[in-house]
Amino acid sequence: MSSKHLVVLRFSAMGDVALTVPVLQYFTEQYPNDHLTIVTRSRFAGLFKNLSQTKICSIDFNKEYSGIFGLWKLIQVVRSLKPDVVLDLHDNLRTKIVRQFLKLTGTKVAVFSKGRAEKKLATGQLRANHRKPLIHTSARYAKAFGLAGFPLEFNPANRPAKFSRTSLNQENEIRIGIAPFAAHATKRWPIQNFEVVIGELTQNPKIKIYLFGGGTEEVAILKNWSARFQHCINVAGNYSLDEELELIKSLRLMICTDSSNMHLASISGIPVVSIWGGTHTVTGFGPLPMEDNAIVEIPTDELPCRPCSVFGKAHCERGDFACLTRIHPDRVISEVRKRIQ
Repeated sequence: MSSKHLVVLRFSAMGDVALTVPVLQYFTEQYPNDHLTIVTRSRFAGLFKNLSQTKICSIDFNKEYSGIFGLWKLIQVVRSLKPDVVLDLHDNLRTKIVRQFLKLTGTKVAVFSKGRAEKKLATGQLRANHRKPLIHTSARYAKAFGLAGFPLEFNPANRPAKFSRTSLNQENEIRIGIAPFAAHATKRWPIQNFEVVIGELTQNPKIKIYLFGGGTEEVAILKNWSARFQHCINVAGNYSLDEELELIKSLRLMICTDSSNMHLASISGIPVVSIWGGTHTVTGFGPLPMEDNAIVEIPTDELPCRPCSVFGKAHCERGDFACLTRIHPDRVISEVRKRIQ
């Protein structure tokens, strides 16, 4: 059987892109004679560098691929890759246009299902009637491969051995990552609570804290913490994505919100203690595998307004962000201690 070339389209936010990685890992193991080209944003290329049988086509939508002319160029670039199949793992307006043009030229196309209607029910006014967990986003990606003619045996709880974590911890050192930020207000645990957690954990001389984040204001906070607390190192702005990923693989665990750093740790085989507010794992964006990770949250029977959105938003329906402010630092510290003993 001749080798097949699959082209995968996935842009969007880093967390969404990261969730494709375990699926692509399974593909490379189960279809060793076929190969992939990942068409993605330039800054995400490092996520895929360790995948065998895989090339990266980097796209910068702020430059030559911006606007209508950039869209036409993108179509031509994908066509020039001469794919046997194109998998649209994004399904937004841009990729819809691309795949329609490709279909007209006879290229086989498969698209993943976002489950928009199910997610709308899970976060709408009748959310209490729709608590059943939805299929995980990574599993949705895997189903798209099946539609393309490449069914996958996808089990995120049993990651291929060659992609397991590579611990660099010294015997006398416990490396813990802390990623305190998130894109939306309904996912941000009060910053002073993270300070309490850092202050408590750094009482243990064996613990070394690595701080992850980005953005001018965020980096200023992290620099302040690294100056105030012993054994506390600011990563933000000092490492490339490739270097951050290697550092994450050396951690004992990651403390974070529902954010891209949660998924970066998860796909690296690192357990997470993640703090959830307005979002919820029921919508299919939890860390993988769920069994290895701690979800710190206020139960939905106590706060039936959860989840108020799939990805987070700027305001709280109640006005008090109770889903976040009611989570005491001691709960997070307790979950951490369970995992480093």
